[in-house]
Amino acid sequence: MLKFEYRICTSFNWTSKFAEEMKTCFFNSCFKFKNFKVLDNRNAKEKSELISEAEVVILAGGHVPTQNIFFQQINLKNELKTTNKIIIGFSAGSINCSEEVYAQPELQEIFKRFGNNKITDFASL
Repeated sequence: MLKFEYRICTSFNWTSKFAEEMKTCFFNSCFKFKNFKVLDNRNAKEKSELISEAEVVILAGGHVPTQNIFFQQINLKNELKTTNKIIIGFSAGSINCSEEVYAQPELQEIFKRFGNNKITDFASL
């Protein structure tokens, strides 16, 4: 069984750098933003306001278990259920917002703890 250490990152330089790179990539692909804000532990208490102001919510990549714990701590799933915003997930963000996750057998128990409802291992595909 795999053992994972869960930590919430307290150094936000990496998050800010990644967000700026993502913004640049969207800009270079002709997507323009009036505002581009990051939701993390620095402003988690403003979650509802940030989501209500957004036109698009992007659930970005990162460490799947750490991101999932953060999403659970801020109750993001319930917040997004009641919104009509466009939601884009990629990498860890797509895994953590999925109802069904395709995972190797050794990772299935981890995803069960994350609250994903349907889990299928690659061998059964």
